[in-house]
Amino acid sequence: MSKNLFLTLIVFSLALILNSCTRLIIDEYEATATTTLTWRVEYYIGSNDKPSRSRWETFESATLENVNGQRPPDAFGEADDKGLWWPRIPIKPTLNEIEDRQKTGEKHGPPEMLRQVDYAISYRQGSSYVTLPTHYPVYRQAVRAAESGQALKLILRADDRFVEKAEPI
Repeated sequence: MSKNLFLTLIVFSLALILNSCTRLIIDEYEATATTTLTWRVEYYIGSNDKPSRSRWETFESATLENVNGQRPPDAFGEADDKGLWWPRIPIKPTLNEIEDRQKTGEKHGPPEMLRQVDYAISYRQGSSYVTLPTHYPVYRQAVRAAESGQALKLILRADDRFVEKAEPI
């Protein structure tokens, strides 16, 4: 196959995929960022430098929902450099709690704090609301549009299960 034909097929395929994406105009929406702090501990067999097998156990967790970039009532401290508010730090597991989950032959590492964020856009579709996952750039675009009262044009992935892009209108 010639190089030009191959490139033409790629361009055609991309155009087909992009044209099959759903585009929506919405004026009622919420941009949410759910922030979660979770204590976790790694359990392993072998040395800490080269474990032959390892697994993770999660302990206490705390979650906070950010809506349209506004400070949630239970937020702890100031917003981070991405404008996200975080929950209070959950209680750190004690040594006894860590050892209680240890299996025979395993060693454990120190407790670590896992920070996670899940982004979503919710909007009205007919008489119901739809909530779809997204990523940080879309969340920020939606927050900025909500702050100025603008509608949004959403571009969904081909399967209509993820918001790929948001543009204020």
